[in-house]
Amino acid sequence: MKDIKIIKFTFEDQMNFQRSYHLREIVFIEEQNVNPEIEYEYEEESHFYLVEKNGKPIATGRWRETPKGIKLERFAVVRKERGKNIGKIIMNEMLADVLPLQQMVYLNAQLQAVPFYQKAGFKSIGEVFLEANIEHIRMVYRPPSKD
Repeated sequence: MKDIKIIKFTFEDQMNFQRSYHLREIVFIEEQNVNPEIEYEYEEESHFYLVEKNGKPIATGRWRETPKGIKLERFAVVRKERGKNIGKIIMNEMLADVLPLQQMVYLNAQLQAVPFYQKAGFKSIGEVFLEANIEHIRMVYRPPSKD
């Protein structure tokens, strides 16, 4: 997609951070009623991705190192761009960046997003739990076998 651009940045790039955070406000706080106080966390230690279409931000995501491995999180795509493989673009870019770090890669998936993550190579582990009053399940990346 020639009109799509991915910007990678850290918290120090406040201009792009604010653009990314605004998308999260729309998707998580406005659409999903997530408490704003819990939406803003671990920003300084995260690695961010912002997808632009024709110069406008349409999606974001981030990863960070935790004691358990690399945690992918805060995937948000604006409503009118959902179902157009934008999430797949971010996921592929993130996996390309984090897999060489040779750590466990995991995420907490909202239940409705589980099929998306399964297609990307993630497997559910454990029980369903509530996070921000939304049902989630932990998922771990398991690369496809090469046989």
